Formats: sequence, structure tokens, C-alpha cells
Amino acid sequence: MLTTYSIARRNRATRALNIFARISAFVARAIERRRATVALSSLSDHQLRDIGISRAEIDHAVDHGRHGF
Repeated sequence: MLTTYSIARRNRATRALNIFARISAFVARAIERRRATVALSSLSDHQLRDIGISRAEIDHAVDHGRHGF
């Protein structure tokens, strides 16, 4: 039988896991964005032009995609 206390305890545990999952997802996205930025920054200006972005647009392209312009 579930008591009010055990339900509240389970809800707190669920909220804590949800917060942890959201923080983990945020960190994973930040790492992936950083890797993409470093990879694009390592390309030459000619290679960047070939894919349709300039060096000044790298951050925007990583955040919104190439078609987000």
C-alpha cells in the first residue's frame, strides 16, 4: 500500500532524475556544438565556401544549421 509519504518520496526521486537527465542532455548538446565548431573552424576558407558558409557564420550554422540563414 502506498502512503502519502511514499508517493511524495517517489515524486521527489522522479523529479531529481528528470533534472539530472535534463542537465546531462544540456551538457551533451554543448559538447557536440563545441566539437562541430572546432571541426568547422579547422576547415579552410575555400572548404567553408564549398559548403556554403563563411568563417563568421560558423557559430550560427552550428546552432541553427546551414539552412537556418
